[in-house]
Amino acid sequence: MLLSWEASTRPYPSKSSSSGVLLEMPAMKRIYRRLMADMSGSLPKEASEEQRKLVAFNCFTGQPVNIAEYAVMRFAIGPALAVELGEDPDFLETALREDRGILDKIRVLLKYHAVM
Repeated sequence: MLLSWEASTRPYPSKSSSSGVLLEMPAMKRIYRRLMADMSGSLPKEASEEQRKLVAFNCFTGQPVNIAEYAVMRFAIGPALAVELGEDPDFLETALREDRGILDKIRVLLKYHAVM
């Protein structure tokens, strides 16, 4: 997963966004640490109640790693989750909903990164 924000200087090589940038390791580590904490109290006054709810829960991902000069956040499926997904087809929807929550939190953190 490549994460981006507007304030940096490197172009984001994505067909969907020409105005973003790739994050380097220090910035990605900040995002990683913030994912594991309730960040609702750290958002600026103009943040919506919905945004505060999105960043309130703790979530855990793989640690960021460097790929060339940029950092990426790893999302992985462990053995227990893989077994549960194989045994219970309905569990996939639960897993995708949880993953959506992580991505939504990342989106809000990136939006307000400069003031946090």
